Amino acid sequence: MTGAEHKQTAIEPRKPLWVRVLPLLLVVAAFAAVFIFGLDEFLSFEMLKNHRKTVMEWYVDNHFVAIISMILIYALVVALSIPGAVWLSLGAGFLTGKYRLGQDIPSGTRFDVIPGHQPIYFHDVGWAALGRLDEVAAETGRSLVDLALSWVIAQPGVTSVLIGCRTTAHVDQAFEAEAAGLGEELIARLSADPDPIED
Repeated sequence: MTGAEHKQTAIEPRKPLWVRVLPLLLVVAAFAAVFIFGLDEFLSFEMLKNHRKTVMEWYVDNHFVAIISMILIYALVVALSIPGAVWLSLGAGFLTGKYRLGQDIPSGTRFDVIPGHQPIYFHDVGWAALGRLDEVAAETGRSLVDLALSWVIAQPGVTSVLIGCRTTAHVDQAFEAEAAGLGEELIARLSADPDPIED
Protein backbone atom coordinates (compact mmCIF):
# COMPACT_ATOMS: atom_id res chain seq x y z
CA MET A 1 0.00 0.00 0.00
CA THR A 2 1.41 3.38 -1.01
CA GLY A 3 1.51 6.41 1.26
CA ALA A 4 -1.29 8.07 -0.73
CA GLU A 5 -3.51 5.00 -0.41
CA HIS A 6 -2.81 4.83 3.31
CA LYS A 7 -3.91 8.46 3.70
CA GLN A 8 -7.18 7.78 1.88
CA THR A 9 -8.03 4.77 4.05
CA ALA A 10 -6.99 6.33 7.37
CA ILE A 11 -9.84 7.06 9.75
CA GLU A 12 -10.46 10.76 10.12
CA PRO A 13 -10.13 12.09 13.68
CA ARG A 14 -13.43 12.71 15.50
CA LYS A 15 -14.64 16.26 15.64
CA PRO A 16 -14.44 18.03 19.00
CA LEU A 17 -17.39 17.39 21.32
CA TRP A 18 -18.59 20.99 21.20
CA VAL A 19 -18.85 20.83 17.40
CA ARG A 20 -20.97 17.68 17.59
CA VAL A 21 -23.37 18.99 20.25
CA LEU A 22 -23.62 22.55 18.90
CA PRO A 23 -26.66 21.84 16.62
CA LEU A 24 -28.54 20.27 19.55
CA LEU A 25 -27.68 23.21 21.81
CA LEU A 26 -28.93 25.66 19.18
CA VAL A 27 -32.26 23.81 18.89
CA VAL A 28 -32.67 23.73 22.68
CA ALA A 29 -31.79 27.43 22.93
CA ALA A 30 -34.28 28.34 20.21
CA PHE A 31 -37.02 26.27 21.87
CA ALA A 32 -36.34 27.94 25.22
CA ALA A 33 -36.33 31.40 23.66
CA VAL A 34 -39.81 30.83 22.24
CA PHE A 35 -41.25 30.45 25.72
CA ILE A 36 -38.99 32.89 27.54
CA PHE A 37 -40.02 35.72 25.23
CA GLY A 38 -43.64 34.52 24.90
CA LEU A 39 -43.38 33.97 21.15
CA ASP A 40 -45.74 30.98 21.33
CA GLU A 41 -48.58 33.41 22.14
CA PHE A 42 -48.27 34.90 18.65
CA LEU A 43 -49.51 31.57 17.22
CA SER A 44 -52.76 31.51 19.20
CA PHE A 45 -56.27 31.86 17.79
CA GLU A 46 -56.87 34.87 20.03
CA MET A 47 -53.80 36.69 18.72
CA LEU A 48 -54.84 36.19 15.09
CA LYS A 49 -58.43 37.20 15.85
CA ASN A 50 -57.36 40.41 17.57
CA HIS A 51 -54.96 41.40 14.80
CA ARG A 52 -56.71 39.88 11.78
CA LYS A 53 -57.17 43.19 9.91
CA THR A 54 -53.56 44.25 10.48
CA VAL A 55 -52.24 40.87 9.36
CA MET A 56 -54.36 40.85 6.20
CA GLU A 57 -53.31 44.40 5.27
CA TRP A 58 -49.67 43.47 5.77
CA TYR A 59 -50.16 40.36 3.62
CA VAL A 60 -51.58 42.43 0.76
CA ASP A 61 -48.73 44.93 0.94
CA ASN A 62 -45.99 42.31 1.39
CA HIS A 63 -47.22 39.28 -0.52
CA PHE A 64 -43.81 37.76 -1.36
CA VAL A 65 -42.37 38.39 2.11
CA ALA A 66 -45.49 36.86 3.66
CA ILE A 67 -45.05 33.64 1.67
CA ILE A 68 -41.37 33.34 2.59
CA SER A 69 -42.19 34.09 6.23
CA MET A 70 -44.86 31.37 6.26
CA ILE A 71 -42.35 28.83 4.95
CA LEU A 72 -39.81 29.79 7.61
CA ILE A 73 -42.41 29.75 10.39
CA TYR A 74 -43.61 26.32 9.24
CA ALA A 75 -40.06 24.95 9.36
CA LEU A 76 -39.47 26.47 12.80
CA VAL A 77 -42.74 25.20 14.28
CA VAL A 78 -42.19 21.67 12.98
CA ALA A 79 -38.54 21.57 14.03
CA LEU A 80 -39.19 22.84 17.55
CA SER A 81 -42.72 21.41 18.06
CA ILE A 82 -43.90 24.83 19.19
CA PRO A 83 -47.40 24.76 20.71
CA GLY A 84 -49.93 26.99 19.01
CA ALA A 85 -52.59 27.16 16.34
CA VAL A 86 -50.56 27.08 13.15
CA TRP A 87 -52.41 27.62 9.85
CA LEU A 88 -50.73 25.26 7.42
CA SER A 89 -52.59 22.11 6.21
CA LEU A 90 -55.27 19.69 7.46
CA GLY A 91 -54.80 16.07 6.47
CA ALA A 92 -53.60 17.18 3.01
CA GLY A 93 -57.26 17.99 2.27
CA PHE A 94 -58.45 14.44 2.95
CA LEU A 95 -61.06 15.50 5.51
CA THR A 96 -62.67 18.07 3.22
CA GLY A 97 -64.73 15.36 1.52
CA LYS A 98 -63.27 15.91 -1.94
CA TYR A 99 -61.83 12.37 -1.93
CA ARG A 100 -64.18 9.39 -1.90
CA LEU A 101 -63.69 5.64 -1.64
CA GLY A 102 -63.86 4.01 -5.08
CA GLN A 103 -63.88 7.32 -6.98
CA ASP A 104 -61.17 8.87 -9.12
CA ILE A 105 -58.82 11.37 -7.51
CA PRO A 106 -59.81 14.91 -8.59
CA SER A 107 -57.33 16.27 -11.12
CA GLY A 108 -54.87 18.84 -9.81
CA THR A 109 -55.44 18.05 -6.14
CA ARG A 110 -52.58 17.22 -3.78
CA PHE A 111 -53.14 13.46 -3.92
CA ASP A 112 -53.22 13.64 -7.71
CA VAL A 113 -50.02 15.67 -7.96
CA ILE A 114 -48.25 13.64 -5.25
CA PRO A 115 -49.83 10.16 -5.39
CA GLY A 116 -47.26 8.86 -2.91
CA HIS A 117 -49.27 10.57 -0.15
CA GLN A 118 -52.35 8.44 -0.79
CA PRO A 119 -51.35 5.44 1.40
CA ILE A 120 -50.99 7.80 4.39
CA TYR A 121 -54.74 8.52 4.38
CA PHE A 122 -56.43 6.15 1.94
CA HIS A 123 -56.99 3.16 4.22
CA ASP A 124 -59.78 1.67 6.34
CA VAL A 125 -59.19 3.93 9.33
CA GLY A 126 -59.14 7.06 7.15
CA TRP A 127 -62.28 6.17 5.21
CA ALA A 128 -64.08 5.25 8.45
CA ALA A 129 -63.19 8.63 9.98
CA LEU A 130 -64.47 10.35 6.84
CA GLY A 131 -67.68 8.32 7.08
CA ARG A 132 -68.28 9.42 10.66
CA LEU A 133 -67.74 13.04 9.63
CA ASP A 134 -70.30 12.57 6.83
CA GLU A 135 -72.90 11.26 9.30
CA VAL A 136 -72.41 14.08 11.81
CA ALA A 137 -72.33 16.69 9.03
CA ALA A 138 -75.68 15.46 7.72
CA GLU A 139 -77.20 15.65 11.19
CA THR A 140 -75.78 19.03 12.22
CA GLY A 141 -75.63 20.88 8.91
CA ARG A 142 -71.97 21.69 9.49
CA SER A 143 -69.24 21.11 6.90
CA LEU A 144 -66.72 18.29 7.18
CA VAL A 145 -63.85 20.77 7.51
CA ASP A 146 -65.65 22.64 10.30
CA LEU A 147 -66.29 19.44 12.22
CA ALA A 148 -62.76 18.14 11.69
CA LEU A 149 -61.23 21.38 12.95
CA SER A 150 -63.53 21.51 15.97
CA TRP A 151 -62.66 17.91 16.82
CA VAL A 152 -58.90 18.52 16.59
CA ILE A 153 -59.12 21.73 18.63
CA ALA A 154 -61.04 19.83 21.34
CA GLN A 155 -58.31 17.21 21.82
CA PRO A 156 -56.42 17.79 25.11
CA GLY A 157 -53.14 16.43 23.76
CA VAL A 158 -53.07 18.58 20.62
CA THR A 159 -50.84 21.66 20.67
CA SER A 160 -51.02 22.67 16.98
CA VAL A 161 -53.98 22.72 14.60
CA LEU A 162 -52.88 22.46 10.98
CA ILE A 163 -55.34 23.73 8.38
CA GLY A 164 -55.27 24.96 4.78
CA CYS A 165 -54.85 28.72 4.59
CA ARG A 166 -54.76 29.91 0.99
CA THR A 167 -57.44 32.56 1.52
CA THR A 168 -58.76 34.73 4.36
CA ALA A 169 -61.92 32.61 4.28
CA HIS A 170 -59.87 29.62 5.46
CA VAL A 171 -58.67 31.64 8.46
CA ASP A 172 -62.23 32.73 9.31
CA GLN A 173 -63.35 29.12 8.97
CA ALA A 174 -60.92 28.16 11.73
CA PHE A 175 -62.33 30.87 13.99
CA GLU A 176 -65.86 29.60 13.36
CA ALA A 177 -64.85 26.01 14.13
CA GLU A 178 -63.29 27.06 17.41
CA ALA A 179 -66.33 29.14 18.38
CA ALA A 180 -68.83 26.38 17.47
CA GLY A 181 -66.92 23.66 19.30
CA LEU A 182 -68.26 20.14 19.78
CA GLY A 183 -70.30 18.58 22.55
CA GLU A 184 -68.95 15.55 24.40
CA GLU A 185 -71.33 13.21 22.56
CA LEU A 186 -70.12 14.33 19.13
CA ILE A 187 -66.48 14.22 20.21
CA ALA A 188 -67.02 10.63 21.36
CA ARG A 189 -68.69 9.68 18.08
CA LEU A 190 -65.94 11.17 15.95
CA SER A 191 -63.30 9.54 18.17
CA ALA A 192 -64.86 6.05 18.04
CA ASP A 193 -62.91 3.08 16.77
CA PRO A 194 -63.65 2.59 13.06
CA ASP A 195 -65.95 -0.12 11.80
CA PRO A 196 -64.55 -2.36 9.05
CA ILE A 197 -64.91 -0.90 5.55
CA GLU A 198 -66.77 -3.08 3.08
CA ASP A 199 -65.79 -2.92 -0.60
